[in-house]
Amino acid sequence: MSLRDRLTHPDDEVRLDAAHLAGASGDLGLVDTLLDMALHDSAEVRTVGGLAEVYEHVGDAAAGALGGILGRRSEHDPRIRAAAVDLAHDDERVATLLYYLGRRYEPLRRELETHPEDRVRLRAVNAVLSTHRTREFSARFLADSSPAVRIEALNVPKNVLDRDACLRLMRHDPEPRVRAAAAETLSYTSVPAAPFVEAAKVETAPGPRAALLSCFAYRLGEPGVVRAVVGFLAEDAPPVRRRAAELLRGVADPVVAAAIALRVLVEPDGWVLSNLLAYKHLLALAPELRGLLERMLAEARGDGDRWRLSTALAAPSAPSPPGPAGELDERQRAAVEAERRGPRWTADLAGLFAARMAGAGADPLSVLKP
Repeated sequence: MSLRDRLTHPDDEVRLDAAHLAGASGDLGLVDTLLDMALHDSAEVRTVGGLAEVYEHVGDAAAGALGGILGRRSEHDPRIRAAAVDLAHDDERVATLLYYLGRRYEPLRRELETHPEDRVRLRAVNAVLSTHRTREFSARFLADSSPAVRIEALNVPKNVLDRDACLRLMRHDPEPRVRAAAAETLSYTSVPAAPFVEAAKVETAPGPRAALLSCFAYRLGEPGVVRAVVGFLAEDAPPVRRRAAELLRGVADPVVAAAIALRVLVEPDGWVLSNLLAYKHLLALAPELRGLLERMLAEARGDGDRWRLSTALAAPSAPSPPGPAGELDERQRAAVEAERRGPRWTADLAGLFAARMAGAGADPLSVLKP
């Protein structure tokens, strides 16, 4: 069986072995077949047994073989350029092909960085492994017109990340998904909390807000962070509200307690409510909630709900925390009124906890949306 026939064999292992042999053959007659494989063959072959299983991608092997054959030629093969700009092909496969073609085709890859088509530029960026990217490489694309390219430009080693540029994208990029990606990129860095706190005050898009909450998870002890996390208790997405409640679980702070207690009164999602009830200082700092929790326990049906309520009620009683209650403005009063549910005493509790937040300089609208 010829090498060409083996490259088109129905058996994945046969094609993989043939691709490995083709690279050393130098046979230009195999270019079309290998190029088709590199762009379309998605098979993976298990190459190592036992616990350390390794799977090798047949298309990648074909791309590597092309690099071996074409790397011996001084001129570029026009078929590669045609494939690189053909939007009918999968972007990831084209980027992988350009990567395996290596240094010999680096001028072509670099030329494609300025191609008028967004997807082609993204292919050129993705052809460079993130671990090989430099600060200069990233800077070339952080101002690209394509949001996808700007996001990919953030994917660089932490030691070359331009944090100032990343912060600018987080605060000012017109595309929410870019702002979210910039925040996520900075979440594990040593950037202090202040820019994230400021961004949370003005950011309204769900994706970036969720990313900012992830940044706060590693900065809870820094100034302004706890108050910022409180502002996520009324987020539209239940998973974000759950995460905010988790982050605040151990924070012994009267404003946090009032915010958690206020949210308990109005939270429609059972899972979020469970996380709110897990707040360790709930009845120590918001003892007025005990009556509601006792009524909720009496009406609870599920074992999980009963366990969570019983655990919360097991905390010792405490007097109402000191401190002046604040006056609610018109918008705040309207929000409390809109959230009233159940008997009158529930609405009174909402007013109490909202006033307690206001008295401490916190806006209850961060928990009750107007």
